[in-house]
Amino acid sequence: MERQVLYHAIAVVAMGMAVVGQAGAVERPNILLVTTDQQRTDTLSCYGSSFAHSPHLDHFAAQGVQFLDAYASAPVCAPSRTSLLLGVHVPNHLILENGMNFHSDVHEPFSDILRDDVGYTTALIGKAGFTPIPESLALHDSWLYTSKFSSLRSSSTPAAGFLETVIVNRSMQWITKYSKPPSDTNSTAKPWFLHVSMLSPHGPNTLPRDWVPPVSRAEVLS
Repeated sequence: MERQVLYHAIAVVAMGMAVVGQAGAVERPNILLVTTDQQRTDTLSCYGSSFAHSPHLDHFAAQGVQFLDAYASAPVCAPSRTSLLLGVHVPNHLILENGMNFHSDVHEPFSDILRDDVGYTTALIGKAGFTPIPESLALHDSWLYTSKFSSLRSSSTPAAGFLETVIVNRSMQWITKYSKPPSDTNSTAKPWFLHVSMLSPHGPNTLPRDWVPPVSRAEVLS
């Protein structure tokens, strides 16, 4: 089946896609997809922003592919995320707004293809916007409901209490667990695909104080 994946400029840089692979594993590289939420290209210095500083995403852009003529498939979160994961237009998957049900027997997410057909170990860490079906609350996803993330958001402690830091730390632990040691040529570890989905910069904008850039609100809105 042909799959046309519509990657918005944000899906590669602001939504920050990077592909990394083990030495010699050219055919099945490890794949890291990093997405940010509700971020426009004019908030990235690699797209010419005069007020935003985005050195890490700029690094993604410099090492990867930076799209200059691309678009999101929908202005709303769920339809856009669904198109990204399925590689089809909104009229094909019919997720027209947030909160709609998706039936996986109609279209197959590319992560499932990587897992079932190519032999990848796959995971998503961070914001998903969905829960497993038919078991709407799987045991390993229960932390979404039981963890007190609201207290992390409002915490005045350093970055260790910031939700994005929690997501990054969990992701690094996962990568370490499933990566093949470079010195182990006999390892049977599978290649992996990891989607790291950040909640920021989607509001409310509650950044650790030390991370707030010295930019006035008037300058940003002008």
